[in-house]
Amino acid sequence: MDTSKVSRKKAESWHPYRVTGDLYFLLRYKKPFAYTEGKYGWYCNYYDLGDDIILSVGVAPHGTFVPLPLCDKYNTEAYNIVIDDEGGKEQRMNQLLSKFKKELRRLSK
Repeated sequence: MDTSKVSRKKAESWHPYRVTGDLYFLLRYKKPFAYTEGKYGWYCNYYDLGDDIILSVGVAPHGTFVPLPLCDKYNTEAYNIVIDDEGGKEQRMNQLLSKFKKELRRLSK
């Protein structure tokens, strides 16, 4: 699946969660489905985590703010999975993503 460029207006209709922290390791097995750009270039990528949860990640994301400590916590846990010698990394990462999604749901209550 190719990542497609979308308008900021269309992306805002998805009501994403805005991530300004680093989630590089947590999103290691995910591919963005869309991105936005503007006058100065690329703004952000959009990741569909399922269960109607979309992350807006980049230099100019938008949506419900995800606190940096929460991003750091889950990205660190994901990093530990990546460097671990045990198998089943993708499955373990998906379990971690499920926990992260529960935390995101709590933010919007």
